[in-house]
Amino acid sequence: MDSKEYLKNWTVNYARFRAEVHKGKIETVQGTTTAFLKDKKVIYVPMISVNDFARAADNSTIVTFNTKENLKSLTEKWGNLAEKKLTLIMVNPFSKPEEKWIIVPHVHEKICDKASLRQGLKTMHETAGAVSEDQISRL
Repeated sequence: MDSKEYLKNWTVNYARFRAEVHKGKIETVQGTTTAFLKDKKVIYVPMISVNDFARAADNSTIVTFNTKENLKSLTEKWGNLAEKKLTLIMVNPFSKPEEKWIIVPHVHEKICDKASLRQGLKTMHETAGAVSEDQISRL
């Protein structure tokens, strides 16, 4: 299984879990998984790189690997990400007990101290630990 396929499968499993908790259902079409929860629709888009976020529609949830490169891209593109109503799930399949961290840039932008944004993102990134390109290639 390659990294793209792994990320798609991880996304489907995560969406399935969320749908079960909220008594909803999911459907997957062309690599995008949609969860229909009792009070909302969530579109999950697996992406290898945060740089690809531009193709995600508002109210999408981007699922990507928790790499140092993605953290750097997240920090550099923060302003653009905060303009869209996106959720980001950063995944490290090799980390225990935390294998992911989740952030909603649009909301975070409103409540965070801009001077400590970079440090705050780095701290959240470290919670799940960085996954390396070498580790990803072994999936």
